Amino acid sequence: MRRGLRWAGPATLIAGPAVAQIEVGGRMALQGDALREITVALLIGLALLFVSGAGAILAARLRIRRREKRFPCSLSVRTEPPFGDRVRIIDLSRRGARLRIVPPPVPGTKVRIIWQDLRLDTTVVWSGEVFAGVRLHRTLPAAAMRRMLAAGPVRHAAPGMVTRPEMQA
Repeated sequence: MRRGLRWAGPATLIAGPAVAQIEVGGRMALQGDALREITVALLIGLALLFVSGAGAILAARLRIRRREKRFPCSLSVRTEPPFGDRVRIIDLSRRGARLRIVPPPVPGTKVRIIWQDLRLDTTVVWSGEVFAGVRLHRTLPAAAMRRMLAAGPVRHAAPGMVTRPEMQA
């Protein structure tokens, strides 16, 4: 036998042995254990959706991050447009470089780096007070990179940086 409790409104609570139900407008809506199970399933689904979305975003960011090993160097270079007399390449990879450049150009600026007979077209991807990171428009040939690293004496290397091209995997 079911007991019904009337509320001030169109809903009726019907208490049963395992599951309580609410009668709303002539239709039965689940409540109690069944509602709890559905709620838990929905929350788990939302959590999985969030984790998979966060994983996709993280994977995309990691793909964008640096792929090549960096090699410390200290090369004095010129730039077009000119950004001062004392522009130096601090570290170099086949796809980018970190420059000591004052004042640093804003991200998105196209900069041509000139060293001896090399002309490297780049785009600034980040900048700070003294340094800027650039991405090369074309991959630097291995021979040109070896030549640049041999010419630029290494004063110091940050922890984790590879100091010789032979060590590159």
